[in-house]
Amino acid sequence: MALETATDLRTSIVTISEEAYNKLMGVITNQKHDNLFLRVYVQGGCGGVNFGMAIDMRQMPDDKEFQVNDLKVVVDRISYPYVEGAIINYESVDGGKEGFRITNPNATELMSQTGACCGGSAQSEASGCGAGACGAGASDGGGCC
Repeated sequence: MALETATDLRTSIVTISEEAYNKLMGVITNQKHDNLFLRVYVQGGCGGVNFGMAIDMRQMPDDKEFQVNDLKVVVDRISYPYVEGAIINYESVDGGKEGFRITNPNATELMSQTGACCGGSAQSEASGCGAGACGAGASDGGGCC
């Protein structure tokens, strides 16, 4: 994919900051396995959608695959609607800690449109939440379940 801006690399599903891309490629390059890729996913809980990512080597038949330059990005079928539009950054926070941060303001909107937030059977289908009411705390761009 072409460089979207001076600091962002974009696929049709996610945007990865240049620093995050470089860190991810460094991790993958240092592994002793071939065919590694970045898996981006969501984990639902009644406290909100939590985004996650992992270096993976096993792809499932219903996974969707994208390229960001030399980085293969894979998203499972259930996570796809919540991951679409996500931004992956590598950040430093107070206290000298560093790490990846995934945000997606579209996830909160999707949760409210699908009715998957705060009770009802749509929760299980949309994000793997169990039945029951959600908590009030939606994270910045994370959604509710």
